[in-house]
Amino acid sequence: MSKLNSNLSNMNLNILYINHSDKNAKNWLHIKHSHPFSEIFYITHGKGEFLIADEIVTVKKNDLLYIENGIEHAELSDYANPMEYLVIGLSGVSVNSDGGVDMPYWLYSDEIREMQFYFYKGHEEFSSQKKHSTLVIHQLVQILLILMSRHQEIAVNTTEEYHAQQESLLIKYYLDMNFKESITLEDLAHHFHLSKYHISHIFKRDFGVSPIRYLNLVKLKHIKFLLTSANYTVMEIAISIGFKSQSYLAQFFQKETGMSPMEYRKKHRKDREW
Repeated sequence: MSKLNSNLSNMNLNILYINHSDKNAKNWLHIKHSHPFSEIFYITHGKGEFLIADEIVTVKKNDLLYIENGIEHAELSDYANPMEYLVIGLSGVSVNSDGGVDMPYWLYSDEIREMQFYFYKGHEEFSSQKKHSTLVIHQLVQILLILMSRHQEIAVNTTEEYHAQQESLLIKYYLDMNFKESITLEDLAHHFHLSKYHISHIFKRDFGVSPIRYLNLVKLKHIKFLLTSANYTVMEIAISIGFKSQSYLAQFFQKETGMSPMEYRKKHRKDREW
């Protein structure tokens, strides 16, 4: 029996992005993160793992993985056979178990490649922005969700859309994905074709901090993770995070935490968390 919620025929989806992973990025920084919208991944090449909450989920080519909004997760690519994927970020939908229990994720092996087309075509439309692309994308994602809902172990339902505007979410996602770069407010204004004032206003309204402050917090989170989870030198961490030098990272870290990177490592190493 189909688990299609009757509201799905008129679902109010907010599709934030349809992106393709960087096939040249083997050395990903695998830091857990969460966001107030859901993601649907389709593995196009290779293999890897996702750390979802505290569970490791192995994925391979042609797997589809749905991750519920608010669930911490990280992608771990296989170095020898790097993972590539297409990912849809969206709000307005939720996946539950057949009994109505919340599910942090849902993994499906698309062996007959029934769902592959909707990711590739959606990405093409999202990237090109042809005439009526928004309508086409909405219909493609809606069909994808309906196909997902045919599986007896899950039910796809509409939800209250997250209050943050699409612009704010896209800016946050851009900062999360490009935290290694030295991004300025001017860079954001140029990239999103919005005024600096507008970007600052909507981002602080929806997330409580300025975009640049948020970027620094993301950098700091990554530095702390690397200091406590591995034996990287401060120089290696500086390079991986995008700092020009070890001393620049040390100055940044001292200003943010009141201690040096090595002092932080010594103090928190025993309490490290994934």
